[in-house]
Amino acid sequence: MKLVLKSAYRVLRIALHSLRRNVMRSALTCLGIIIGIAAVIAMMEIGQGASYALRNQAASWASIRPCTRT
Repeated sequence: MKLVLKSAYRVLRIALHSLRRNVMRSALTCLGIIIGIAAVIAMMEIGQGASYALRNQAASWASIRPCTRT
């Protein structure tokens, strides 16, 4: 257990050291991740909005022109 904690501490220390050495790269990476997540969320919302609009339009067509079977 103690070995695992030492290893995790060492990995964390190396990661923080790398972040401090490459500030611009770290900032641009974070910005890219944020933009990517925002783009995925936006595309999902656009898809849901289009689906909602199509359902409403189809419902209005059904109410205007009733279907009759003979």
